[in-house]
Amino acid sequence: IMESLRIHQDMGKKEAKEKAIDLLDQVGIPDPQRRFYQYPFELSGGMRQRAALIRTLAVRPDILLLDEPTAALDLACKQTIGNYLRAYKKAGGILVLITHDPEELSLCDAWYILKDGVLEAYTYDGNIQKLVENM
Repeated sequence: IMESLRIHQDMGKKEAKEKAIDLLDQVGIPDPQRRFYQYPFELSGGMRQRAALIRTLAVRPDILLLDEPTAALDLACKQTIGNYLRAYKKAGGILVLITHDPEELSLCDAWYILKDGVLEAYTYDGNIQKLVENM
């Protein structure tokens, strides 16, 4: 995990380690001191997904494009990632999210549906049945 951060950010080992351990903790990866030294292939699918998110979040981009960011994660991990993304938005980050998960829709301020190849604005009011009928 540390090496993937250095590749993507061109930072020193000490700074990469501190940042990686902090991010591992923030996205809910248990025992971040130990995980820091693991290869992504040694992690579970959910932890690999969170490690990939860390590589992106570590550079604090102004705009974050995510495709199904919590797919394959358990409920606790989804909540942790959701909380992190809310904090990212609160700090001024822009989040563009592609999802099939109705719970992730609460992360968004505006919604669009891709229907027959056309992107249409949609007002999401929490009604899943209405959302499905508009697809």
